[in-house]
Amino acid sequence: LGRRSQGVITLEPVYTGKDGGGAVRPWVEWFLKSMTEEPYLAFNYVQAGQENSFTWSKMKDGLTIQIPLLDSLRKQNKVRIETLETSGRWFKEKFPVTPATAVTALTDDYRKNGNKTVWYNSRFYRANLMWEGQSFRFRDIHLFDERLESDYLTKASASTQCIYKTFPVVDGFMWSTPDNKAGLHIIDKQGNHPEIGAPRVSELPGNVLQVAFSSSQGETFTLLFYEDRFEINSTPGKKGWALELTTQPNASLPFQSIKGKQIKAAFTGFEYGIECKAGAFESTDGCVFRILPERNKIVVDCSKRN
Repeated sequence: LGRRSQGVITLEPVYTGKDGGGAVRPWVEWFLKSMTEEPYLAFNYVQAGQENSFTWSKMKDGLTIQIPLLDSLRKQNKVRIETLETSGRWFKEKFPVTPATAVTALTDDYRKNGNKTVWYNSRFYRANLMWEGQSFRFRDIHLFDERLESDYLTKASASTQCIYKTFPVVDGFMWSTPDNKAGLHIIDKQGNHPEIGAPRVSELPGNVLQVAFSSSQGETFTLLFYEDRFEINSTPGKKGWALELTTQPNASLPFQSIKGKQIKAAFTGFEYGIECKAGAFESTDGCVFRILPERNKIVVDCSKRN
């Protein structure tokens, strides 16, 4: 955090380190368990094998860990093992447009730090929920828009670094420092953050992801992620609550207007926004904005484009 780039832990057989990677058996076991046994909606996939031309001496430890594990999952009918070409043909034949998917990591068998996370992705937006102990926040909400073309769509890159951009609503990386993590938090009517319990994640008909959890103040919150929107409501609903976005003080934010039912923003020369179908946005001191519920419910439409 606080930098323009971050490290990524991958399943590549040459990848090893204290944080995990494709040559660290406990991490590989945890990763494959999360990808095959926890909710994922339309499909999930793992890109196995080594993508670059490393020699056998560097690949062998990771491959000898992974191949038996993958073969075991195949025999249990938990995965299909196939080439990228076959996967691409399957995807094109099965889905006329990009379907909603999820990546869920609710167990922490490797680091054992109690963290949990849920990623939701659709053709309109992505959202990430993060639990650190009993602290909860939306760590990320970005909108996808084909007006924002990749820098490499029509020309090759001469750099060793590629940067892909999306429209930020919540950016837990670029808007954070190690001591001040950006996020959209649940707050009570006094502006405090209640403790949040472990999530219960399930798949509903219609390729909808449901995430439910309870607070230390006795409320149960239910989040529903649809292709074009997300909803959050609470029961019993007698206590005041809201969602509040905070960032590090020097974050460069895209918001141009925060008022009523709409937030308008601009990024890399494009205008975009989100709209409340239930609830309202409020700009107030001490935070970037709040989302106030209407009849104990918030519905945010992420499909509108200017």
